[in-house]
Amino acid sequence: MSINGYTEKEPLKMPVALIDILTAHQIKEAILLAYINKLKTGNGSYVHCSLLDAGISSLANQATNYLNTGVVPHRKGSNIQIFILTAHFFKTADDKFILLAIGSDSQFKKILPHR
Repeated sequence: MSINGYTEKEPLKMPVALIDILTAHQIKEAILLAYINKLKTGNGSYVHCSLLDAGISSLANQATNYLNTGVVPHRKGSNIQIFILTAHFFKTADDKFILLAIGSDSQFKKILPHR
């Protein structure tokens, strides 16, 4: 929860049992691969999956950033930063929200020249 929520507010839990769902997805993939292996080779397979493993694998951006920079991830709300790529929500004139994920300052200036 330390990385989920807004900086100025308390941490948030996920609104769904996301790690349970991700674990089920991983075990389904493992079973399918084991089945393909059985069809190809006739051999059985040992399949292992855990909530912890699925949870850690879901931290792709945060874990990669930490391993490359040593900076501990923190709450950023809906905004993400993946090295140079930055994504932010913007409110449109008709009160809708859009998310812009832009790879560089020059690209950002091209799409929003008035900023």
